[in-house]
Amino acid sequence: MSLRLHNTLSGAVEELVPERPPELRMYVCGLTVYGRGHIGNYRSMLVTDLLRRTLRYKGYRVKEVMNITDVDDRIIQLASQAGSDLRSFTAEHVRSFEEDMATLRMERPEVIPRANPSSQPEGRSSSVQSQGSDTACASASSSSPSTSATWKSAKSV
Repeated sequence: MSLRLHNTLSGAVEELVPERPPELRMYVCGLTVYGRGHIGNYRSMLVTDLLRRTLRYKGYRVKEVMNITDVDDRIIQLASQAGSDLRSFTAEHVRSFEEDMATLRMERPEVIPRANPSSQPEGRSSSVQSQGSDTACASASSSSPSTSATWKSAKSV
């Protein structure tokens, strides 16, 4: 039995065909950590978690990458207002996010890169790469620019 999903690039419902069966790689957007996650954030992540579990049940080896956006203009501004450095400010929200994921019994993705390479936890590898003045996180399933996300570099405060 095949799995058919809506392809947002083509706009059609298509059969899921992995690049390298039975391995299937997923890239999903995680939380922007300027505050506690809310039901709208977790709704999309729970759907992704259900998809991941379904794919594994169907025999795929799933590798999921979920980014955490821990640097943007709003986060920088809120950290400054709190009198905190960026890493300390976001660390609290990342911990809350991980606690919420555990409470919701979501499976932990294999890779959780952060937009800010300097805030990546010690000993953890990341697919986040600095490219000039921008920080980019490449899609886990493709090297195509149409499937990657890019964040702006930090502005001086």
